[in-house]
Amino acid sequence: MMKQQGSVLLVDDDEDILVAGKLLLKRFFSDVRICNQPEHIPTLLSEHRFDAILLDMNFGPGESSGEQGYNWLDKIISLDPQAVVIMITAHGGIDTAVEVMKRGATDFIAKPWQNEKVIATVSSAVKLGQSRGEASALRQTNETLTKLTSRQSQPFIAKATAMQLVMNIVERCAPTDANVLILGENGT
Repeated sequence: MMKQQGSVLLVDDDEDILVAGKLLLKRFFSDVRICNQPEHIPTLLSEHRFDAILLDMNFGPGESSGEQGYNWLDKIISLDPQAVVIMITAHGGIDTAVEVMKRGATDFIAKPWQNEKVIATVSSAVKLGQSRGEASALRQTNETLTKLTSRQSQPFIAKATAMQLVMNIVERCAPTDANVLILGENGT
């Protein structure tokens, strides 16, 4: 598999997981960032757009309830409803996976992980994140075009039906990058 464009954030309190995860992921993705303190997540999200986020469910020694992970997942989704989050934990099964999916996670990986499964899961998540980003950008462009085309502009004076049809086409093309060339007799 070739290295693909994609920005991935790995959040875990275990330095060994962060190092192993970064070494694995950077072979396949162009931008891999790690974070060992979940309190930094809001700042990281405000400074950078991630295609996929891998989030541990437990932070701190002896933690295994997953509550911290649930809370941070909720926070991430509230900050970026389009975020693609993959939850990772050593303490959980089917019930945990179902719960995180209900809360907005895209997928779930159990520790210790299998490298092939992690790469496949993150690859799918990155593609989903990129698709969501593109869809959002297209929505914004469409809204802008709609606003521009619905504005009243200086009217052209044209009585002939053929000229009115031409001006209708020009008005629809005006907010785009399309070129319009009108040909005709002198004075057209």
